[in-house]
Amino acid sequence: MRVLQATPGRWAATLAAATALGVLHGCSTPGSGSGTDTDEPFVTATDPTRRTPVLARCVAADPEGEVMLHPGSVSATVPTLLLAADLTDAENLSVVERAIVRYDGTSQVTGIALNYPPLKDAGMVGSMGAWPTRRPLVGTTLGRGDGQQAVLVAIRLTDPEEPGRLTGVMLTQDTGAGPDDIILRQQVLVNPPDQPCDVQAVAATTAWTR
Repeated sequence: MRVLQATPGRWAATLAAATALGVLHGCSTPGSGSGTDTDEPFVTATDPTRRTPVLARCVAADPEGEVMLHPGSVSATVPTLLLAADLTDAENLSVVERAIVRYDGTSQVTGIALNYPPLKDAGMVGSMGAWPTRRPLVGTTLGRGDGQQAVLVAIRLTDPEEPGRLTGVMLTQDTGAGPDDIILRQQVLVNPPDQPCDVQAVAATTAWTR
């Protein structure tokens, strides 16, 4: 199993995870937020290059308790069967849909769509992908001609009254040599729709970020 780890900066550098037969590309961006005025020792995860807290991104779910993750993009140099896209270190979250969509933007961009499904006629991942053209992720075989595909994972709060969290999405693929796992790191705190994010909630995410 390989982990594509977030790197410092506004946009993370592109990280490539290569197998003997194919290549999947993906990346994650650091979480947003700042410190806290409280004396409580929240900082349990740090960026070793900067010695600063690793903070998850905090979002409020839509009225149905749902959001859609875009943890990275994939491309294949040989026929590559996509087997699964599962949440890592998830609490109080379940998957509603796993999809891929042709994506013409830079592989450095990741993000979260705050409505699922997205608003009618809305562009996806920086308007470089079209939601109606998506395909189910599980069971799809990608080839060189498919180009870059954005990974989209819609999630829902299991208990709509409580926050949920995850540290990424584990993508399982097979290029012919057996299943291979890649974790696309995307650390997110998902609050109920009536519970906006605040500085203290973001600071507290260092108790479980990686």
